[in-house]
Parts: sequence; structure tokens; C-alpha cells
Amino acid sequence: FPSHDKNLGRKMEVVLNSDKSKVSGTLQGVKDDQIILVNEVIERDGKKRVKKQVETSIAFDNIEKAIVKIEF
Repeated sequence: FPSHDKNLGRKMEVVLNSDKSKVSGTLQGVKDDQIILVNEVIERDGKKRVKKQVETSIAFDNIEKAIVKIEF
């Protein structure tokens, strides 16, 4: 979708068709049949906290609604 190209780098929330769950993250890329969201996950490694970036690919067929989250 051309509307996703202009939102690269912005935070988005996507509602999935399959189970109505919400996935949020930063829009990293748009391909022919899917979008790629990246979100940070904080994991514990002993006493340290480690930030990891997790990529999630979502097919256009599985998207019910996509909302751009505005940050100030």
C-alpha cells in the first residue's frame, strides 16, 4: 500500500484479522505483500537488562486495521 511508505520510521499499532490481537512497533519496511514492524524487548541477563530489537512481519491479508501512533 502506498500509504505505508510515507509512515516509515513511525510507531504503529496493527490489529490482526486472525485473533483480533494488537501488535505495535516502529514501521521498518514495506514489501509487496507484508509490512515489517520492529519493537524493543528488554530481557534480563543475570543482573543486567539487555535491549533487543525484534522484527515482526505481518501480511497485508492478516491486517484488519493499522493506526499510526503520534508522539510529541
